[in-house]
Amino acid sequence: MSEYLARLKQLESDETFQNTHGIEPAKPSKGAFGGFGGKHPGNILITNTTALSEHEIKLKWLVRLVSKHNDFRQEDYEEALEVALADFDSAMICFTSLARKDGLI
Repeated sequence: MSEYLARLKQLESDETFQNTHGIEPAKPSKGAFGGFGGKHPGNILITNTTALSEHEIKLKWLVRLVSKHNDFRQEDYEEALEVALADFDSAMICFTSLARKDGLI
């Protein structure tokens, strides 16, 4: 797990990494939510009553792949997955990089 966090910190300090932590999301309006008016994404998998997008499924697969290759304990895998899902963009960069480095993808 510490390798994941060290690699994430390395990627965040890398000059080519576009760090967007300073950007605050827009505040929602106080009115009722009316939706975005777009089409349903379509590629949704329902697992344990939780809707997962195709991108989240890929991230979970990457986390599992890297954690198995690096012999993570189950607790470490679950923690890595929780952290990864909380910061999706950074986790995709990190785990894709780790998987490529290890020759897994």
